[in-house]
Amino acid sequence: NETEIKSGKLFLAEQSLAADKSQVATTSRNNTLRELLSQIKHYSEKTRIKAINGLIELIREHPSEARPNAAEIVAATAPLASDPDKACRDAFVTFLRSALFPAIGLESIQPFLAFMMAHTCSAMTHLSAAVRDSGIDTINVLLEFRPDLVGEGYFAEISQHY
Repeated sequence: NETEIKSGKLFLAEQSLAADKSQVATTSRNNTLRELLSQIKHYSEKTRIKAINGLIELIREHPSEARPNAAEIVAATAPLASDPDKACRDAFVTFLRSALFPAIGLESIQPFLAFMMAHTCSAMTHLSAAVRDSGIDTINVLLEFRPDLVGEGYFAEISQHY
């Protein structure tokens, strides 16, 4: 029997602990916006909750990060409206109410409302009653900030689900 040994180079991407984050907004746990948005999609609900809380902290401490990254933030977080875990759904509602919407401003909510409503309506038609109930919480936040847009564009759809 002959044994053949081959070797090659292994290239590793820069790890986040070694990266220089001095020019980037970070949380107290040294997480950047990009890192938090990727953690939002994690399979573990504890990781998702930590990521949402990190986003709340980051946007409250660095509100200027919210508006230029709003599309990416909304795209990553809107699916949490129908997250299987209640704590994640509750954290999402808190995130919208206390961090994202105040940081981007009332006028900047409009371009994202259709996307947010698609995920909210998905929650309102979910098989789980708990997820359906949480859909109401998301609708309430949207109504707090932009009742005009929600009322004129989505009233029929919302009333159809309830």
